[in-house]
Amino acid sequence: MHALEDAANGDDGCDGLRTLWPSAVACVRLLERERLAGRTVAELGAGAGLPGLACCVLGAGRVQWGNQP
Repeated sequence: MHALEDAANGDDGCDGLRTLWPSAVACVRLLERERLAGRTVAELGAGAGLPGLACCVLGAGRVQWGNQP
């Protein structure tokens, strides 16, 4: 989570990462308690995609974003 916050501090004119929704952070806290190794996860949209990125870090076998096939 800190890496995303650090990336948002640049002066490149992009503010896409500047908002980490409290619900996304809460979702990641819940995901940290789950066993995701080898599982497929669907990320249906959460601002900066924090839950999906967390699933990758937590060992999910596959993370599918939005309408990706």
